[in-house]
Amino acid sequence: MRRPWWLVLAVAAAAFVTPNGPGIFDAGELSSAAIDLGGSHPPGQPLHALLAHAFTWIPLGTLAFRIALFSAATEAAAAWCVFLLVHRWAPASRIAPHAAALAALLSPPLLVQATRVEVYGLALLLTLLAAMSLCRWGEGDGRGLRVGALLAGLCVGVHPPHSLAAIALGVALLLGVRRRLRGLPSAALFFLLGASVLAYLPIRAAAGALTWGDPRTLSGFLDYVSGRAYLQNLDGASASLVSMLETLGFALLCVGALAAGWPAFARADHIRRAILAGSVLALVAGFLQTFDPQNPDALAYLAPGVALAIAAGAAGLATMDSPRGRRFALGALLVGAIHPWAVAVSAADLDPNAPVLETLAALQTDAPPPRALVVVETDFAAAAWMQARAEEGARPDVALLVAGLATSSWHWQTLRAHPVFDGTPRRGSGVDTRAQYVDGAYRTALGRVPVVSETERLPLRVLVGPVVMSSSANDYAERAFTHFIDAAGDARLETRTGAVLRDVLRVRAVRLAERSRRAEALDGLGHAYAFGDPPPAEDLGPGPIVPLVLDDESLLTGREDVVRVLAALAVGAGQNRWAIDALGAQRTRGDALADLQLGHIALGLGDVALARRSLSAYEASGGDAGGFLRAAIEATPP
Repeated sequence: MRRPWWLVLAVAAAAFVTPNGPGIFDAGELSSAAIDLGGSHPPGQPLHALLAHAFTWIPLGTLAFRIALFSAATEAAAAWCVFLLVHRWAPASRIAPHAAALAALLSPPLLVQATRVEVYGLALLLTLLAAMSLCRWGEGDGRGLRVGALLAGLCVGVHPPHSLAAIALGVALLLGVRRRLRGLPSAALFFLLGASVLAYLPIRAAAGALTWGDPRTLSGFLDYVSGRAYLQNLDGASASLVSMLETLGFALLCVGALAAGWPAFARADHIRRAILAGSVLALVAGFLQTFDPQNPDALAYLAPGVALAIAAGAAGLATMDSPRGRRFALGALLVGAIHPWAVAVSAADLDPNAPVLETLAALQTDAPPPRALVVVETDFAAAAWMQARAEEGARPDVALLVAGLATSSWHWQTLRAHPVFDGTPRRGSGVDTRAQYVDGAYRTALGRVPVVSETERLPLRVLVGPVVMSSSANDYAERAFTHFIDAAGDARLETRTGAVLRDVLRVRAVRLAERSRRAEALDGLGHAYAFGDPPPAEDLGPGPIVPLVLDDESLLTGREDVVRVLAALAVGAGQNRWAIDALGAQRTRGDALADLQLGHIALGLGDVALARRSLSAYEASGGDAGGFLRAAIEATPP
């Protein structure tokens, strides 16, 4: 058997293009948990923190890079497991195991996660190791059930949904092969033994490590490991993966591979039929799981079912009677697995300009003056601060309040090292509970220490680089951020890195406009992402400040969002014609929200007829977010 040593090169390639900064989504938070041996967001991911921490001992690059290297290694190891499964089921084929391993590695659920810090590679590796052990159990090795149960339990300590695939395969083997319950009690004990790694969370919390919750009590522990505390942040938004159109084509590929290989694979013996059934159950379990529809990482939930489907399908194709048919089918499987959407997303993420996120993170942590209260609201800012503190010990003088956690008493305990706070939550005024506790922190610090806010939620005064401050401006931070905008504009990023930058620049532009610095707002956002001819940089007379129309189904600010914001800011700066023309161009590109933005602008300019036509066009395209504009039009006197 020629082993797939080429996977080592895949790890090296992934390491070469892996960004070192906070990255996208959870990367900064997971890095800080691994460095400090703490707990990340529910359900905690303790095993990932432990094993990734071991990679921080490798004397190569930054700590964040070493943890990202762990992600690449686990994804490649998972592809190696696919190789071993196919070789076990089709030992006579020399091509099928390699084709299946490459197809799995290039599939969307694996490839997108292989170049940044994430838990999904380790979870998939444990799931496939459990599947291999369960296959041995199906063939008569009693130890395989206990080892598989132990590995499935360990998977609960990384990403519990992945363990469902191992359980589904075990159920299929039990019903189709073993048919006896003997050994299940011991398997349950081994599963609990593996899941006992979750005890790490209260132990580390008691030792003072940062955890996103208080697992030291039974209720707090259950809230943490069940993910209940995290689900509260989704505001009830959930959907199944089957609703994501980009997953449907790949699902058809997996089902097609299974269907094509089913006749040859299933007729071998009842064990193979049970494995096929387990692969289907694992896929179904992945597609029916709920997730935050704004989170594209949810695609990784399909990884166990996809890997098993590719392995079983490739083994079945390799045992076809016709040699020519075998070669053709395996080639089609490999080509089909190179999913255009995944390759496009992954290639974009491998952008050499990703280090600009490190620059942005450094500006966010350097700008606040000593002993300030810093209030952050976006995931990137929170992750940037957490990683900077864990990796470099940065800014221990600052009290960091994550607005999304302001209602959690355990989060207030993290402020105790600051001289202004004693760990007791303070409640002020606001439109909801979260805003009230943020306001309470602001009132506690105001007049005693500087206050810094990432967004415009607090009544602050001075804009400094990427933040707003209650004290005098830091000229260095302002100049540095201006230079950063120029550098970002030269990069012209169209990646998820670019989406993070657009998010920051959009919020900053709105803050500038609200301070009557509208020319600067247009110049900052328009220059960094120049769409055709940006609006003139000078004000030609102030206009109305109109509502901004953003895509609430997008996690970050998209290109279309930037154009709509630019149009609204241009109206505020008196550039009405440019705004209308820009939105007209957006409409021709299929942006239905451009009609809604145009309706708000037209109403602000007093053109009620244009506002009505724009609203009608938006609703005719299927839009359902025009209620506020309709009410405003009806309230406008004729």
